[in-house]
Amino acid sequence: MIKDIGKLAGVLLMGLALPACADDLEDETEAAQEDWADVRPSRYEIVVEQHCYCDLFTTRTTVDGAAVSAVRVDTGESTKPLHVEALFDEMLRYLDDDYADAKAEFDSTWHYPTSFYVDPDAHMADEEWGFTVSCFATGDDHCE
Repeated sequence: MIKDIGKLAGVLLMGLALPACADDLEDETEAAQEDWADVRPSRYEIVVEQHCYCDLFTTRTTVDGAAVSAVRVDTGESTKPLHVEALFDEMLRYLDDDYADAKAEFDSTWHYPTSFYVDPDAHMADEEWGFTVSCFATGDDHCE
């Protein structure tokens, strides 16, 4: 009987530890966002490949001071910009809600997110979302 209670206590403790992991990723993302704000270059270009089961595509966004422009890499058509601030906002929107799994990585110099993956519901198919930054260039440098 005591062994069963020990197992139950272990399972309960594991369940209590999971939210801390979620909070850790949200805290890490918020810290990276603050670090990014401290070192953000006035001009940068970023290429973001979105991952999901919907009609998403690779976007090249150029930020030059307050001016922001974005194009689809495959067609060259104008599109909604995915600048670093927008990526942080999307990540934190997902991390603020309940989710089954999430992972993020950040650049060690500029602190922008280099990749993100979230599965909002482990029991639902095809609702996962994420992105990978394939290029980040500052100043007069450009992404190819």
